[in-house]
Amino acid sequence: MRLKKSCIFACTNKSEKECLRRKLFGTNSVYGEKVFSIKKGDLLFLLNIDTDILYGPFVASSDGGKNLEPEAWDGRYPYQVRITENGDVYALKNAKKILTQLNIEWRNQVIDPLRTDVSLKLFKDPQLDLSKIKLPSVEFEEKPKLEATTLWDYPKQSYGKSPKGDNKYPGVTPAFIIYN
Repeated sequence: MRLKKSCIFACTNKSEKECLRRKLFGTNSVYGEKVFSIKKGDLLFLLNIDTDILYGPFVASSDGGKNLEPEAWDGRYPYQVRITENGDVYALKNAKKILTQLNIEWRNQVIDPLRTDVSLKLFKDPQLDLSKIKLPSVEFEEKPKLEATTLWDYPKQSYGKSPKGDNKYPGVTPAFIIYN
């Protein structure tokens, strides 16, 4: 079996039932780009931030999109993906601690295939010794947030944590416009 990337969606005690009843995960515009990167067949997990339990695995039964079900969560989470259960759904307690040990930033990171594989193993064996598992460091892709702008008025020269170009150069074009 080919390893796949995965994503974690968050819920609360209040929204968990609706996620599972609708077979739909959603989020707000802050994480919208992460949702658009999800393709049918990708693995997904659901983290209840109130109980600190990670549920999964689920499989994306659609590509990520916007307003697949506009009335879901009273419209608060328009970036959505449909899900199906991938066999048994497991619950992993103390999820935030485990995700930290795996160097997974669940809020906005697409999880690489190796960490996805370890996560799947943890569901089946929660006592798995993570100290014996060697994972490469996570490389974050500096990608600017997609936003509308004009060339006359733009918020900054660079995107990400490292500077791009020289803002003293006359006729400068913002790096994120070139990227987009």
